[in-house]
Amino acid sequence: MDAFGADDPNYEQDSRTLILATNLDHYITGWWEHILRLHLSDNNLEYTDPDTSWNNFQIDTAIREAEWQHNLYLLDEADTLTLGAEYEEQEGENQGVFDESIINRAVYIQNQLNLLDESLFIIAGTRIDDHSSFGSQDTYRLGLAYLLKSSHTKFKANWGTAFKAPTLNDLFYQDPWGSRGNPELKPEESEGLDVGIEQRLWEDKIFLGATYFYNSFDNLIEWVEYAPWAWEPQNVAEAKTQGWEIEAGISPIDELKLSANYTYTDTEDKQSGHELPRRPRHKFNLNLNYQPWEAVNLNLNLNYVGRRWNDADNTEKVDSYTRVDVAAYYDVCDYAQLFGRVENLLDEEYEEVLNYSSPGTSFYGGLKVTF
Repeated sequence: MDAFGADDPNYEQDSRTLILATNLDHYITGWWEHILRLHLSDNNLEYTDPDTSWNNFQIDTAIREAEWQHNLYLLDEADTLTLGAEYEEQEGENQGVFDESIINRAVYIQNQLNLLDESLFIIAGTRIDDHSSFGSQDTYRLGLAYLLKSSHTKFKANWGTAFKAPTLNDLFYQDPWGSRGNPELKPEESEGLDVGIEQRLWEDKIFLGATYFYNSFDNLIEWVEYAPWAWEPQNVAEAKTQGWEIEAGISPIDELKLSANYTYTDTEDKQSGHELPRRPRHKFNLNLNYQPWEAVNLNLNLNYVGRRWNDADNTEKVDSYTRVDVAAYYDVCDYAQLFGRVENLLDEEYEEVLNYSSPGTSFYGGLKVTF
């Protein structure tokens, strides 16, 4: 049961999604590789209720993406120069409410140097986005890593900027209950830094890592409750997130891998001084992967999400939860794989958003074919 009360047996939601993707990877010469990626996703979401007129609506969305990337392996592969271009078109129609589309074009260049006998790695890159609604935006990335081979210790640091435009839903969404998009939204801009250390032991059978991260945001896009049961996205003028991520992994035999990571995140809306909503301070993940035969892969995943504020004013909290998922994969041949998975194996009752329950135990299966 959600915030609106008991479920209406006559109220139905029907969702149909089509996803098509293909990659072409080809070497023009021994040092020049180009990759063409095409992706299409189409979703139809329909709500029907014969008992009411306002509870019936339909939303159709489509995303078309194309990317052409070139990798040039220079100086005996000590220098990798990457250049590329991207095109993305989003179309959305909420019948009787909006019919809109947005287009983003981008070009990028990145150079990676491997120096000192592959002990020092330097990455520098830039990207230019041209958005149909928000104009041109430049972003940058710089990364450094140094591997101390004698002790199998790696030191790393990354700095970069990012640009995120509002989606069609952010701008134009509307439902009968009052939730709506916000066409006055500004694009989100951010700057991030992380520094860390990685350590491998016991002939690479044990992995340890720790990373500190800091991110600052201008015009962060957050969905907030502007009226009871009604939500809209708004810009947070300035915000920050910072924290630590601790990782560990062990593989006592080739067939068995156990890994875990813990993340502590501190957030702040710099204008109000409150924590950002729906961002837990504590997250923990434990993964067990077992491959008894080459064609068979078994996976167990435990995910813990701590308590977090549901609202920007920090007056309501969403409880923590632990979810367990299992999955199995079988390679029928080189291009076909059978899979099955169970999400929320223990039927945990939990909420991502306060008063809106998440699915119980769910079963999935199918055949994946790769051409």
